[in-house]
Amino acid sequence: MSVRPCVNLWALVTLQSLAVQQGFQADVIRTIYKYLGSFENTIEVIEAMREAAEVHAVAEILSRTDEDDVQDDSIMDDSVKEDSVRQEEE
Repeated sequence: MSVRPCVNLWALVTLQSLAVQQGFQADVIRTIYKYLGSFENTIEVIEAMREAAEVHAVAEILSRTDEDDVQDDSIMDDSVKEDSVRQEEE
C-alpha cells in the first residue's frame, strides 16, 4: 500500500473532525484547506470564521429582540456584545 493514499485518508479524516468540532460543513473546511495547503492556517481561518459568526449572530439576535427578552444570558458575553455593537456602529 502506498503512503500517499494513507496521507490523503488522514487529511480527509482530520478535516472532517475539524468540521464537526467547529460547526462548519466539511466541504467548506476542505475548500479552505485546498486553498491554504496548511492545517495550521486552515485552523486559524476556521477559528476566525467561527468568532465572526458568533459576533454576527449576537448582533442579529439583539437587533431583533429587546435585551430583556433574551432568555439565555450566555449570548450576552460582554466581549461578544461589545464586538457586535462596535460592528453595528461601523
